Amino acid sequence: SRRRLSPCPHGPPFQPQSCDFLIAPRPEYKDFSTSKPTVGATPNIRRVRLGLGGNVSAGAKGHADPSTSIGIAWQTDEGTLVSEVTWGSDPDPSKWPATNRASGITWATPEGTLNGNGDQRMHEVYLCGLSPATTYYYRVGGGPADGEVWSSVLSFRTTPNDPKATVRIGVSGDSRGDIGSAFRLFQRRMKTAGIDFQLFSGDMVNLATDQGAWEYWLDAAAKDADGSDLTLAH
Repeated sequence: SRRRLSPCPHGPPFQPQSCDFLIAPRPEYKDFSTSKPTVGATPNIRRVRLGLGGNVSAGAKGHADPSTSIGIAWQTDEGTLVSEVTWGSDPDPSKWPATNRASGITWATPEGTLNGNGDQRMHEVYLCGLSPATTYYYRVGGGPADGEVWSSVLSFRTTPNDPKATVRIGVSGDSRGDIGSAFRLFQRRMKTAGIDFQLFSGDMVNLATDQGAWEYWLDAAAKDADGSDLTLAH
């Protein structure tokens, strides 16, 4: 979804503000559009997760650089179409600059063919021009001025850009056939180890069309048994 493309039949690519790359819709996306100031009756902001911001082909223009950019994704109820992120260097949102507010894109991912729970409303925002080796606090949500809805305050730290700096990477993969909350145990170990970022090699679930398995994976990986955050949003 992070390739530089000419206009495609699934909708025009989206260029995040202050970023030098385009986000193209996948063929299966429904209602791919930019953020709209609409909040549903029960927004239910959930499964917030971080990822690379930018092109993933080495040498490409706008190549993903985790020292200066990041991608943020989450899910809500179907009626919430606003996709915004605010951020700052202080844990208190009231101290964040008003200009630190970015809008993104939203779409619906179709219901899976196994264990379906309906179409899933997705949101993505990309932040660029960040400072290396810096901790940022953020929240996702947004809405009209008289009805904004936000997640709790989360945080992440950009990687250093000094090639001699030490970076701790966590690697895991092939969690198919989860037994004993392996997803949660993986992320708990990553959190305890204090990694800078993690790589997952794939094969998260047995069948890609099993919607229930994906939702179980994300929920177990995002929150510990006591409801505290693990690593996906940090």
